[in-house]
Amino acid sequence: MPLDLPPLPRLLATRRQLLQATAALGAGAALGALGSRRARAAVSPGERRFLFVFASGGWDVSYALSPLFEKDAVAPVEGGERAEAHGLTFVDHERSPTVASFFEEHGASCSLVHGYEVRSITHDNCRRISFTGSPGVGADGWPAILAGHAPEGTLLPGVVISGPSYAAAHTASVVRVGRSGQLGALLDGSAREQTERLAGRADTAHHAAAARFLAARAEALAASADPGQAAELAESWRSALERAEALGELAGELDLESTGSLDERLAMATSLLAGGHSRSVVVQDDGWFDLTWDSHGENSVQSRHFESLFLSLDALVRDLDGRPGPAGGTLLDETLVVVLSEMGRHPQLTSTGGKDHWTWTSALLVGGSLEHGLTVGDYDDQVFGRPVDLATGEPDEGGRTLTAAHLGATLLALGDVDPGPYVDAEVSPITAITG
Repeated sequence: MPLDLPPLPRLLATRRQLLQATAALGAGAALGALGSRRARAAVSPGERRFLFVFASGGWDVSYALSPLFEKDAVAPVEGGERAEAHGLTFVDHERSPTVASFFEEHGASCSLVHGYEVRSITHDNCRRISFTGSPGVGADGWPAILAGHAPEGTLLPGVVISGPSYAAAHTASVVRVGRSGQLGALLDGSAREQTERLAGRADTAHHAAAARFLAARAEALAASADPGQAAELAESWRSALERAEALGELAGELDLESTGSLDERLAMATSLLAGGHSRSVVVQDDGWFDLTWDSHGENSVQSRHFESLFLSLDALVRDLDGRPGPAGGTLLDETLVVVLSEMGRHPQLTSTGGKDHWTWTSALLVGGSLEHGLTVGDYDDQVFGRPVDLATGEPDEGGRTLTAAHLGATLLALGDVDPGPYVDAEVSPITAITG
């Protein structure tokens, strides 16, 4: 039995009717609008920015992103039907109408990647694999790598507002904000106070020894026969002071300690990207009423999760499309929004009406000046990912079985980063997406 949930606000139905009425004003007007959306300003890969929206818990793509109605292995999705817009096929569900209106309005800026595997069924492993391509500890995540290759002078190359973060070689490029993050404490000085409390204020001997060492080191550098080293350190110090001042100004503009709702987190992400302060930002979505997407008990709640998420995505895309980007296009031109979860849901329901974990899943890509309206991959009758021709994105029995590493390699290539050092040798970008 579907979960007994309150009715959707009348506003949602009204808005959808408005979109449908607008679409009916005439084929010429509709084609003109589509043409204007496709006429996006080009952005170089090195200037492209990334916003990762992570649906935490594991989503059921059969409720929104991938119609699986004809597959006998899949439990029926009551209230849903197949729909199409801008060449993309998706699920129009009566309890998540914003999914359909989103694709009707923004589908020309979207692509879908179906049937890639994360090769685990535990949350921690799946998150790590989804973001790094590997279950091993110590690998950098795609957001951290992209941040590590940010344009010179980017103030906060990688920001984690909420959600998972994996950084090793690029740790210095990534910072976590929010109440559990370190940036606010570093800027207001409370981090120092906390460190001093842990170290013990009474132990002044170590402070004095450190001060003597620094003074002696500075004096030695000043008298060095190689003035270049002293000049280099002085320049680094000057740059650090300027960076600290700029960070302080940014902290005054943005509430870097606020976690807030998904909309508030996305608004902070948009501000960081629009100001050129960041190259990659991660935001986590915990689903409808923060229940998380891990629907073991009642899977019909997935429709509510998708409705809540796509309401926020709709507002996000409109905001991005209405702002100028740092490189001269709109912020939507310059920012690729990557919407993903750590896993999918099993095709069949459990005895409690829920669904267990599934290793195959999908991702949604929005914006970024790509050639959109593209669907990469598909699911077979058992809801395993079908092999794919990387050059066309079409299912091909002689092609490659997609993994999270293929998606990651594609994102790195789109950011002008050679994926070779970060993925296995047999993994290549999906050139149907990268061009």
